[in-house]
Amino acid sequence: MPFLGSLTLPDDPVWIDEFDTSPVVQAIERSLTGALIIEEATTTKGRNITLDVAWLTRAELLALKALADVPDTDYSLTILQGSFTVRFRRPPYEVKPIRGLADPDSTDVYQVTVNLMTV
Repeated sequence: MPFLGSLTLPDDPVWIDEFDTSPVVQAIERSLTGALIIEEATTTKGRNITLDVAWLTRAELLALKALADVPDTDYSLTILQGSFTVRFRRPPYEVKPIRGLADPDSTDVYQVTVNLMTV
């Protein structure tokens, strides 16, 4: 079962950008003589984890908002691909109501994408 901190996520959230980030970073520059200087290193932090968590109820969305509203906080994320220490990227999520209601109740559902990064 997937978890973000104390929040249980719906089954099988989709990691949208799982293969968009390389663990290798590169800096390329020229020296005063014109020689090419290439530096490469591996990174262990800062990988984006953008999760399409499908539908969340308003109550679950408010719990997610409470986690995201705490600044400078790391959370444990457990999904099918493994366990990660993450922090919210800003904006922390994208939300679309499944049906717009002026006075939604706690069981109304929303399409939610959560923006995280490894730390």
